Amino acid sequence: MKKGNATAAMIFFVFFIIISIGIAYGLGTTAGIDFEIAIVVFVECVLLCVTAFLIPGIFCLLGKHYGTKVWYYALIPVTILLILIYTMVVAILAPTSFISNFLEFLGLGIGASVVLAIIVLCASYDEFA
Repeated sequence: MKKGNATAAMIFFVFFIIISIGIAYGLGTTAGIDFEIAIVVFVECVLLCVTAFLIPGIFCLLGKHYGTKVWYYALIPVTILLILIYTMVVAILAPTSFISNFLEFLGLGIGASVVLAIIVLCASYDEFA
């Protein structure tokens, strides 16, 4: 990744953080949606933006190179993205009892997210390598 790509990643980070704040505010103030859903979605969006844009951008600006380790690092943002999808599914299926259902199946959601992230990364590595 070059310095221009790192700067673009930082700009995307700021843009997506603003979008995440807007989505969380919209979810939190809409009638019928629990504020807990907005907080969980906001935290997951921030974690996704930090791991997908901010950390790689900072490393690139510092001159650190991933090499072959980029596939191992990519596991973190892909897993967080899949956990965000898990959160959306739980929010759609059980909006009134979100926290209890979210915590009840959290282990299953995290485990499935890690397994699916490994499958996605292996498939993409096989295709693009």
